[in-house]
Amino acid sequence: MKIKNPVVLRDNPKEGYLGFVRSIAYSPDGTLLAGGNDGGFIGLWNVATKEIITTIRCDYDAINSLSFSHDGQILAASSSGRIGRYTANISMWKPLTGRIVRNFMDIGVQVYQIAFSSDDKLLAFANNDFSIKIWDLENGQIFKRFAGYTESIYCLDFSPDNSLLVGAGENVIILWDVASGQEIRRFSSNLNVYGFVKFSPDGTVITAGYDNGTIKFWRVTDGQEIKTMFVGDDFTGFAAFTSDWKIVAISDKKRVLHFWDVESETQIASVLEDSAYSGQYKDMWRPTALTFSPDNQSLAAGITKDRIKIYHWRNNSIFTWLRKRL
Repeated sequence: MKIKNPVVLRDNPKEGYLGFVRSIAYSPDGTLLAGGNDGGFIGLWNVATKEIITTIRCDYDAINSLSFSHDGQILAASSSGRIGRYTANISMWKPLTGRIVRNFMDIGVQVYQIAFSSDDKLLAFANNDFSIKIWDLENGQIFKRFAGYTESIYCLDFSPDNSLLVGAGENVIILWDVASGQEIRRFSSNLNVYGFVKFSPDGTVITAGYDNGTIKFWRVTDGQEIKTMFVGDDFTGFAAFTSDWKIVAISDKKRVLHFWDVESETQIASVLEDSAYSGQYKDMWRPTALTFSPDNQSLAAGITKDRIKIYHWRNNSIFTWLRKRL
């Protein structure tokens, strides 16, 4: 199935653009969509009206990761910049007002991804200092630091019951016990995980996207690999699962979004992210950050240059882009 070409809804293009869209996130109820760019700005949109509600300016340049708390009351962001040394800033806001409620700074590191525990008591962040840190949000202190990596950690996830944490990066995935801080097992490989590592909704399976065009699945209990999906040599590492894990969407280097059925390992839909740019500029329009809406009806994609698009993929209908200077 080919998804139809888009109908465009946007603000006056003379107002400018988002820049390189690095991260996007839906609120848990699906009413809000946040997007962060490489200029340190976060935009917050009303999904129903497509109107921008507020913009937030971070202290540093790139918004590497965005995450709503599970109760929807907090929007957390990791930003990073370089003034002498890399500096990471993890900030938390009330999304509708933009009022900052917490802030954490880490000198000399970059933070690639952040994740809330399901009870919103902990916030974990993956660093380039070869460790994962967990922030206790009740007392504002570092709760745990998981070392053992020899390269940067790009992505992480809590298990649904918060007892486990998985972190992935270059050449290795490590599963940790959150309470004790002990390493449980490694999923070693000579391949790199850049885009994602996730627990299944029931916490029994871990999946990760590799730089050789595959998505692998393992049982948590014994580390046994149970499935490998080949999704194409051009797989960028950017992917998103529906909440029931039945569908995974991926982007490739040819500016195509693919929707795959996980159980049958078959592609069920695709869309070319078309543009007037070609040659050396074509990568400016490649889909980057991806996330499904909480009801799984739509996929939001950050486009490398200047916009966020919403794909209403289930009913093969039009999709929308949001564009606003931040």
